[in-house]
Amino acid sequence: MAVFLLTGCEKTVNIDADITWTDESYYSVSGDWYAMLSLGISILSAPEAIDYVEVTPGTSSTASFAYDTSEGEFFQVSVFCDENGNGEYDSSSEYITGTNNEWGDPGDDVSMTVEAYY
Repeated sequence: MAVFLLTGCEKTVNIDADITWTDESYYSVSGDWYAMLSLGISILSAPEAIDYVEVTPGTSSTASFAYDTSEGEFFQVSVFCDENGNGEYDSSSEYITGTNNEWGDPGDDVSMTVEAYY
């Protein structure tokens, strides 16, 4: 008799975030813009970044991410301007201008739209 032991097997979740933009005249910053992937739903606290994709303000595009996991997760994509040029999000000095989240199980393809302003 053969006995098989099932273990947690990681599978990739592919996340595609369609970035759309609104030009808000009151908001003016300079720097590179990024879409940032994080886990969970961060409303009152700063999200912890997993990955970044550079985006161009005013140009609709898709930011694509891949994350290996063995369990379902909420995936959040947020857009921000990297004002200090260090290539990452700094919650003390940079503002998120758009965010959205969706649930993804291992092996899923997750799609969402993030409406951001610049």
